[in-house]
Parts: sequence; C-alpha cells; structure tokens
Amino acid sequence: MFNYKSVVEFGIIGIGRFGFSLAKTLIESGKDVIVLDCDENKIKNIRGFTDNAFVVNNLDKETLQETGIQNCETVFVCIGEKIDVNILTTLNVINLG
Repeated sequence: MFNYKSVVEFGIIGIGRFGFSLAKTLIESGKDVIVLDCDENKIKNIRGFTDNAFVVNNLDKETLQETGIQNCETVFVCIGEKIDVNILTTLNVINLG
C-alpha cells in the first residue's frame, strides 16, 4: 500500500478543522508530515500542501502500519466526532511504538 519507510516528524490522523490547521501549519513550517483521513475530499484539500496524505477506510493496526505511521516521532489523533474510534486509534498507534 503506502509503507512510508523513513522517519517522519509528525503524523496526523483526522483532518477536521483542527487537524487541517495543524497539518497546514506544520507543513508550512517545513516539517515532514503524514496525514490520514477517511474522507477523500479532505485529503484532496490537504494534498495542496503535501503529497504524504492518504485516504484510509479503516484505522486498525494493520492499516496504520501500512501507512508508516509508526515511523512518526509524534502522532496527533484528531478524531473529534467518535470518541471510541479516537481511543482505539490512539491505542493502536501506541502499540505500534
């Protein structure tokens, strides 16, 4: 799938208002960022700033690993609408190291 191999400074999961603003600010500051969201339109919008933006339909451990999110030094989980998905995604990211 994606499998981003090198070390990346930041990973952002969820591109709502906060996630988009955070990603844009970090990218404009010259930081290396991987962005994940299930909404293709949101990913199209952020791709104006970075090529490391991916549509993911599932946030299970295997899918996250395929994206290379475990290679990020810091990961922000910006899922505000569904707290259960936020918690499970956060646990999956932690378990990936």
